[in-house]
Amino acid sequence: MQFDKDMDGNFAELFLSIRDLILENNEVSEKLNVHQTSYFVAGRSICFLRSDAQKLVLALSFGYKLAEEYDFITGCGKIVRHWNFYTTESPDLVLIKELIAKSIMYAQEKSSHC
Repeated sequence: MQFDKDMDGNFAELFLSIRDLILENNEVSEKLNVHQTSYFVAGRSICFLRSDAQKLVLALSFGYKLAEEYDFITGCGKIVRHWNFYTTESPDLVLIKELIAKSIMYAQEKSSHC
């Protein structure tokens, strides 16, 4: 599982810090798989975490909506955008919490329209 690799990797502390922020919301569920650790609300993905030797990636499921306001997230896909962390220094956890909160809001909005 990717979770095990993340826990043993160069970015383990950062991974755990961001994971803890995501799971602060009781509505969020976590799913482990071979490629990433995924987080969901109301059956909708909100974000994914994955690391390798060079970086930790926070992939935001509603990144295309967030990219207009947060120009540091990258990607050119149809929906997902990424925030790549290349150092193990603690990032702005308040900002991460804000991005997660907005992702949860978008997921809940999308679920209420189905």
